[in-house]
Amino acid sequence: MMFRRLVFHFAEQRQLRELEKFVGALSTMSDVEMGELLLIVTDVRHSFAKSGGGDLLEPTTVTLKRPDAASGFALASHTALKSGNAGLAAAYAVWGLTCRSAMSANLSPRARLMWRELARGHAHLDAAWRQASTDRGISVDLSDARKAPRDFQ
Repeated sequence: MMFRRLVFHFAEQRQLRELEKFVGALSTMSDVEMGELLLIVTDVRHSFAKSGGGDLLEPTTVTLKRPDAASGFALASHTALKSGNAGLAAAYAVWGLTCRSAMSANLSPRARLMWRELARGHAHLDAAWRQASTDRGISVDLSDARKAPRDFQ
């Protein structure tokens, strides 16, 4: 039992450092860039729900039903980054870190900071949507794009 707690503690500390590093990177982004990222984060959430994955605005429920959700998002983030899509990689990272944090009292305060950083993009979300729609023909439903997941407001 002692070994199990030690491994869990080590993993959680590593995840905490990863989350802190990610929040630090978000803090260097402009509000406009945050709006663009928030658009992709919303699109990933809607795609996940349409595929039967669940509602990521309820990350605890998703994680309880799909314990592999966080690692799946981490893998998707790595794959997107390797293919040169940094925006999609960051969006997958947001959801992976959110799912991990939903199950950890030690990680959740940092995840709230991450969602506060993302909220800086709210004012620029409509402009990001117009640009994505015009430039790439992408249309994302923005009706709930300004919502943070439960317990991360």
